[in-house]
Amino acid sequence: MPTFNQPVTREWFLPSWSPIPLLFVCLASLLSVLVLLNDYRSDKARTFGLAKQELQVATRQAAEEINTILEQTMDAAEELAQGLTTGAITRQNMQPTLEKILANNPRFYGASIAFRPFGFQSDRRLYSAYYAKSGKDAALEFHHIEDTYDYTLPQYDWYAVPMVKGSGWVEPYWGEAGRAYMTTYSAVFYTHDKETGERLAQGVVAIDISMSEIRRLIENLEIGPSGFSALTTREGNYLYHPNYDYVLAKKNIRDVAKEKRDDDRLLIAHASANLESGILDHVSTTTGQASWLIFEPVTISGWSLQNTFIKEDIAIDVDRKRHQLFWMLLASMISAISLAALILRIHRKNFSRLWWFTGVASSVLVVGIGIVWHLALSFDSRDQVEGSKVADKGTLQAMMSEYQNMNANKHIAPPVFVATGLQIEAMEFSSAIDVVVSGLVWQKYAQDLPESIKRGLQFAHAKGVRLTE
Repeated sequence: MPTFNQPVTREWFLPSWSPIPLLFVCLASLLSVLVLLNDYRSDKARTFGLAKQELQVATRQAAEEINTILEQTMDAAEELAQGLTTGAITRQNMQPTLEKILANNPRFYGASIAFRPFGFQSDRRLYSAYYAKSGKDAALEFHHIEDTYDYTLPQYDWYAVPMVKGSGWVEPYWGEAGRAYMTTYSAVFYTHDKETGERLAQGVVAIDISMSEIRRLIENLEIGPSGFSALTTREGNYLYHPNYDYVLAKKNIRDVAKEKRDDDRLLIAHASANLESGILDHVSTTTGQASWLIFEPVTISGWSLQNTFIKEDIAIDVDRKRHQLFWMLLASMISAISLAALILRIHRKNFSRLWWFTGVASSVLVVGIGIVWHLALSFDSRDQVEGSKVADKGTLQAMMSEYQNMNANKHIAPPVFVATGLQIEAMEFSSAIDVVVSGLVWQKYAQDLPESIKRGLQFAHAKGVRLTE
């Protein structure tokens, strides 16, 4: 009790209490923050880890499937060449044998037997038998390649190279007789000189794989709505890319890497030349999007399959993420407020310290409310936009190929694509939910576009559209 000699102060009315409960709250909330943070990071790492693993498996399986196709091609060509060498396959039954090979292997595009000059008949310089698939029903067409061109000329690698270096794969090329972009395995068959016993190259058995078959396999890969694939030779030349200009221009991955200042693709080029596999964290030089570059060798041919996966395409449980961040924020706020109370020693009888604590706690609460608003606005599952983000030409070409494959699988007419450009010149928000837009829009129609397809534009859900040509 106060005495008459002791002045009454405000500190006298403050009760004195032990800081131990406050210390316990601070430590418990801090521990909760650490546990929640670890859970959040583990959950994110688990989601990304599973996605990365699935992508690596898908890439490896696709490379193995390409390997299987190429291996079957090699086996068929070598078996036919061996039969011609030993006489098990004669000149009378070699054409039926070619037909049978193509009929039993739907992925083979063409098969040929080409003899060296005057190797088939002494009075006939060149002779070849070539079957190739044609049309939607893949009917077999027979050709004599020599009727189209002289296959012994040096530019025709499928014949000239193996006759000098032996059996092997040749770089993809445009087949003039087969009228397709293809790659070929050529196996040499031999005859023995009756006088010297020396083995002489008599000709070449060549089996073609259409690159469109390889393309369909690659385009059916599940690598996210914005992901795309590429296939390069051991030297780095593009065999497949969604931007088909790379293939037509015979671009090299090293040249593209230098043009775009992309060091990651230079690393892939070096690794691919050594038949290595791996995965790189990558940031697109075009869009700035974080992605993975996954590469896997096709060991038989020395090719490299490369998949680009955009990390934003990973399916994330938005509601779970928001709840995790909310509880982490709540625990952080309790920890900060209790720590401030301990530092300011509000358990002691001091009104000025109490006012300081009130200011700090209020600031923490205001910041916390702002963060809660941000979480509510940024992590709403209803705000997720369905569909794919088209940020570059590669992604656009991949999407177009996906639609084409989808229609082909359903046996319906292929889609028609119309190049369309848009330039927005002005935007005005006339109300909270209405916007007025003006600008330019243009379209480019192919000359062979069917007349049944209506020309023009439509803007979905738009009102009062006025177009002036």
